[in-house]
Amino acid sequence: MDATELKRLKEEFVSNLEGTTMLEISSVMGLTPVAVFFRLVLAAFLDQTQGTKRSRTGKHRDSTKAAASSQSTLLDFLVIVMPTLYCMTHPEAVWPSILFFSVASAFLVLIAKRQWASDILCFPCPSRHVLAGIASPKKPFLSKYRASMMLLTVIAILAVDFDIFPRRFGKAETFGTGLMDVGVGSFVVANGVVSREARGVPTPPRGGLRRTSPLLLLGFARLAATKAAGYQEHVGEYGTHWNFFFTLAAVELLTSAAPIGPGRAGLVGAVVLAGYQAVLSKSNLSEVLMSNHRGASLLSQNKEGVASAFGYWALYLLSVQLGRFFATSAAHAAQELAPGKTGESRESDLQAGRHWWRFAGKVWGLQLALWVCTNLADAYIERVSRRSCNLAYVLWMLAFNLQAISMFVTFDLLLPPRSYSLLDAIDYNLLPIFLLGNLLTGLVNMSIDTLHTPRAHAFIILTLYIGVVSWTAWVLHRTRVRLAFW
Repeated sequence: MDATELKRLKEEFVSNLEGTTMLEISSVMGLTPVAVFFRLVLAAFLDQTQGTKRSRTGKHRDSTKAAASSQSTLLDFLVIVMPTLYCMTHPEAVWPSILFFSVASAFLVLIAKRQWASDILCFPCPSRHVLAGIASPKKPFLSKYRASMMLLTVIAILAVDFDIFPRRFGKAETFGTGLMDVGVGSFVVANGVVSREARGVPTPPRGGLRRTSPLLLLGFARLAATKAAGYQEHVGEYGTHWNFFFTLAAVELLTSAAPIGPGRAGLVGAVVLAGYQAVLSKSNLSEVLMSNHRGASLLSQNKEGVASAFGYWALYLLSVQLGRFFATSAAHAAQELAPGKTGESRESDLQAGRHWWRFAGKVWGLQLALWVCTNLADAYIERVSRRSCNLAYVLWMLAFNLQAISMFVTFDLLLPPRSYSLLDAIDYNLLPIFLLGNLLTGLVNMSIDTLHTPRAHAFIILTLYIGVVSWTAWVLHRTRVRLAFW
């Protein structure tokens, strides 16, 4: 089979897909937070069994810490990454895996209670140590959420090229919901909730240009490399020349061109989204975006990418508003814990604990409300479409990502804060890890015929692939090398 024919077959392999249900996608995503929770419980349990004896001398201490870090990373890989990979390629194992991790966590908690009379869980009142961790500027629940979303994305971008990956998990061609449809939307949300705007940090002069330039460079580099290598392209995703990096750049440009005051991002985002959906519904724009017809102009050639940028901008602004909510909640809780105000009394801990449980309740409530709105928009306004990034898609992305965030918030309130080698490493270099995944995906596709690779071989390749990505992330984090692009 020549290269041209193989390219055509690979493009057909990921085209004209209809997706699956939102429930199935949410269940696959829900596995990762549950696995992380089990890992938290397991770590606390192991701390109990090993006691507190540790070496306190220089070189030996450093070597012990290095060994502990590598062991922790390996355990993260086995407990979090591998189950996620397996369930993404074998979705029938999702619910049994969730049940296993839940039962195993409960079992370890009970064993610790019986054997050491020790409570692994900090319930109903989180300890001061727990509250100080969750109220810190670098919120652990957001770090774990961002890392888990990137983990799903990096696995999916290569797995989709193998037959072992269910076709219904691929990107829906026009309308519908596939697991891979959450990638770009989740990336926008993950950026928005920790953005400068969300944290109330002023953007320096020409800051927008500084953040946009690298994304444009990456977009053109990907375009040139794809065309030069004759790599397979799914034109219906973004257009003939457009790609993921151009979408991120467009969002940055729109945000820089229309500076929005603190606290108004949500309102502006809602107005932009309502206006964009009105244009989609009242004109023939939606029909134009879903058709395969393309004119000769650059605008027509890249109609999906250009039009959907407004939907992604609205999604980003709404995510910024969520991020401000997280930041102000953390600031309020930090004031409750401030020694100068209330001392380190039990009452101050209870006050801060109640605040964070109310916060968790609000996040869960908002998530449920967004799920209701998503289903109403999907049923009565326009079906979910990543291709156009319409109202239903934006609502779905907010609900989907808040589902993960709400789970991590709850788990962080139940267990003491702990540094996770692998999740911290992925979050430390989020975009570079995504770029590495793209590079390795291209190398694998150019080296082997992914379409006809036996499933067992495909799983081994995917394991090696995500192993290399994880190891690289850990090494960069361990050596404190941050590959910042702006």
